[in-house]
Amino acid sequence: MEIMKIEVEISGKWLLLEKEQSSLWIKSLKNSVNDPGLRKIGDKLMSELNQLKVNDENAEFLKKEKFWHLSLVFESPEYTLLKSDIIRSTPLLYRFRDDSLWISDRIKFDNGHNIDRDLIYEFTEMNNVLGDRTVFQDVSGVQAAEIVLFKKGGIKKSRYFRYNINQPTYISDYSNLKKNAITLDDIFHKIFKEIVESMSGRGRIIVPLSGGHDSRIIVNYLYKLGYKHVVCYSYGMPGNIQSEISEKVAKTAGYEWHFIEYTEEKWYELHSSGIFDNYIEYASNGISNPHLQDFLAVYELNKNKVLKKGDLFIPGHGLDMLSNNLDYSLLNGNAAERALKKFSWSEDFPKEKPEALFSILNQILEESGLSKEAFLDYIVWQERQAKFIFNSFRVYEFFGYEALAPFWDHRLVEFWLSVSKTLKFSRDFFKEMERETLMVEKLKDIPYSDERNLNVGQKSIKFKRLIPDFLKRPLLRVIKREKAVNEGLHMTYNLKANSVKELVAPIDNWPENVVKIVKPHLYRYPYQINYGFLTSLYTAKSIVQKNDKYS
Repeated sequence: MEIMKIEVEISGKWLLLEKEQSSLWIKSLKNSVNDPGLRKIGDKLMSELNQLKVNDENAEFLKKEKFWHLSLVFESPEYTLLKSDIIRSTPLLYRFRDDSLWISDRIKFDNGHNIDRDLIYEFTEMNNVLGDRTVFQDVSGVQAAEIVLFKKGGIKKSRYFRYNINQPTYISDYSNLKKNAITLDDIFHKIFKEIVESMSGRGRIIVPLSGGHDSRIIVNYLYKLGYKHVVCYSYGMPGNIQSEISEKVAKTAGYEWHFIEYTEEKWYELHSSGIFDNYIEYASNGISNPHLQDFLAVYELNKNKVLKKGDLFIPGHGLDMLSNNLDYSLLNGNAAERALKKFSWSEDFPKEKPEALFSILNQILEESGLSKEAFLDYIVWQERQAKFIFNSFRVYEFFGYEALAPFWDHRLVEFWLSVSKTLKFSRDFFKEMERETLMVEKLKDIPYSDERNLNVGQKSIKFKRLIPDFLKRPLLRVIKREKAVNEGLHMTYNLKANSVKELVAPIDNWPENVVKIVKPHLYRYPYQINYGFLTSLYTAKSIVQKNDKYS
């Protein structure tokens, strides 16, 4: 069957190139769309893609490491091709049926697509929909490191990278710590030098700076390179340890620093203005829970004109995963059970095992070709990193900015996959190299947040182990105990609703298995619920209600 109609709706920040009857949308993990270097890459790709013959091997050259940082959409009379970068930093959606192909980087909840109500349950329970599916029956999503080729009425999918911790390793002990640290330092230096050179006076680098290691590495290398145009920020509750450390790091490096206090009133302003709901739809795409952590901060920075046109965000995402391995000893069961325990919000798991989730997780395991021992790290890469952590990029794009992801550069990926798993537990090897060579002296001496007590205003939760389940939730409601956290995200819905029921109702038209998850929490205050779980419920409500209204 020939494709009769192709519709491409790309609304985000992409570089668009057109030549004769072909179009190429392209974006990068390490280049702004305004970077002449990206245009140079795009022009060359356009020529190569136009010259390719339509056969099963026509996408093979795109699997090379030098293209891992690129996402693209290529449309020509002969074929259409979609490619995601190694971490799926941007969503690509498609509907392929009958004689038409629709491609977009965004889908609205009221677009008339039918909902798969079983996948609403999966979305709510797991924080996102697994694999290449969305909550919409006829819409699929390109996965991390995937190429999807449409031609002659057919579709072919392939992966050019799979995160596999069981690859052969070459660094197995501390005997060459200094040498390995120098190698890593050289990689970091090259990556950030390329970013700095690509900026060329077009804007500033904005760093969401926490008290941890990864965002400090960003500041560290910008400082080493002598780059002055840097603005750092932190947010949350006044006096929180993350922000105290952030301020000290930024000011020690000589960089501008801002703190954005999170309050109930500020969150309510986002709700009452409609900005919050608009962002929820913009960021979810029927695939992932929207990322809220620095949403209010970026809103405030933008509103107060701290941010300027051309500014580029560089959050510290990815390095924590690459330089660490999960401790399997904490999770019992087979590969699917471990994954469910890692991601599931449900307090009833593993008492009641959702067979549909087991089935799709086992299917992903089989398709991956990986060992059961490597599967949990793989699923964290494919699902949590790609669909939730990097969904934070939607925050910056929502307000008109771009973001880069230097830590998923192929040189860093290859380095960390060459390090033995035992060296990466608790990130000990990385921290030793950080002290040995990576960090400049003036930043090295500032304590990290993992060396401090991070809890803010939290009372002991020992009573939870002593009180029967049927009394636990009513008692929490009565005593109004608050789950206070550094970032202040427990306040997200406080003034929006007086209870979970008020926030997410009506739930009569929700899938039965989702209602079962929600019911035990209906009469608790919003601030007593994990904000991520609550956002998952709130987003599911928006999807179901908008779709029902317009279907």
